Amino acid sequence: MQGDYHAGPTRISRRTGEPKFNDRQISIVAKEVMDDLNRELGISLEPGDFGENITTEGLGDLGNLIPGMLIRLGEMVIVSVTEQNAPCVNLQVYHRLTVTKSYGRRVVLGTILNGAGTVLRPGMSAEIILL
Repeated sequence: MQGDYHAGPTRISRRTGEPKFNDRQISIVAKEVMDDLNRELGISLEPGDFGENITTEGLGDLGNLIPGMLIRLGEMVIVSVTEQNAPCVNLQVYHRLTVTKSYGRRVVLGTILNGAGTVLRPGMSAEIILL
């Protein structure tokens, strides 16, 4: 995602400090997760509050996606899931239980396989591609 901290083909490893393949090019969270947390915790999370690049709706909580699964965004962009991102302590700013309640349903990280440079807009389609 242009301008994002994780933009580009490489990133600096937190462990070694050396450049490595960027397996965190895009982050995706489901609106359903935010809606559930809002209900459970009595808070008002909005798209972007988890630092995600994309907020989806209608795909479920994304907690069942595993590395290698694919997500299509719009007509052209194909994202390969690389991992489920563990919730960060910074989320406690919304509620002391936000981190605990977010495990297993927070943010999916991925790499762009197709469609780099495509402009994504609100309301575009998103789907999990079953192989």
